[in-house]
Amino acid sequence: MNYQSNQKLFCITGSSGHLGSELIKLFEEKKIKFIKFKIPRPTKTDKNLKSFYSKHINEFLILNKHVNTIINCAASLKPKNHKEFYFNSYFPILFQESLFKLNEHSIFINISSTRIFKNSTDKYSLSKKNSEKIMFKKGKVVSIYPDIILDKTKGSYNELENILSSKIPFVPVFNPGNYFYPISCSSLAEKILKISLDKVENKKKIIICGNRKISFYEIVDEINNKNKKKIIVSIPSKYFKLFPSFVKNFFYKSYYLQKFEDSDFLNHINKNDYDIIQTDFKL
Repeated sequence: MNYQSNQKLFCITGSSGHLGSELIKLFEEKKIKFIKFKIPRPTKTDKNLKSFYSKHINEFLILNKHVNTIINCAASLKPKNHKEFYFNSYFPILFQESLFKLNEHSIFINISSTRIFKNSTDKYSLSKKNSEKIMFKKGKVVSIYPDIILDKTKGSYNELENILSSKIPFVPVFNPGNYFYPISCSSLAEKILKISLDKVENKKKIIICGNRKISFYEIVDEINNKNKKKIIVSIPSKYFKLFPSFVKNFFYKSYYLQKFEDSDFLNHINKNDYDIIQTDFKL
């Protein structure tokens, strides 16, 4: 690799995910130098997770000492156990600490989620909140909060399509649930790239979202109209807890997108603390 000391050398984690792979494609198109960090997977015998991740991170950074900008896209979107929860919460912190020890002028860019603003109690949001509390006490950090990513055939969109393609003739949606400002994966990647190339003077918090406000009910209804039309039943959110467990389990995949309250996170944050970047969105 022909590396010049005056240029940034990026490391991207989570490169196999939707956002990570989109960033890789963009970096390759722009001919920007980057390195992938392959996430190690602890086995049942790896009890000390801090030692496990620290060892792999330090080995990687020693071999790639010119890396000065980390873009951390890696996360378990639905952490099911302690190891996955720990990975979301502490892997970014361990990577950040190791990077700053080697290069105090380096930059750590962490991808979080707007769900942490919605008082969500799902494990993903809670794990991200854990890391937020610690990361901003150390070094140059850029925390990016994307809203829900909606791309046809990918991620949340695909999960909702699967629910709508079931044999059940109606779909209960607990309305209004959350309001979202959806963004496409490609638009999000472009914004992250621009932020990454900018000079970072200090700690920053940046919300990236679409310019269209839409409720979860509207998202489901719009996807439904483009596919197999079903009866969409709007049910007040407060009644969700009254439903039998088999109904809750069936709609678990959509459950994590809903906060079950009429909330718009942009109305509840202190806008002096965040930069807000909005971009055009069409479902």
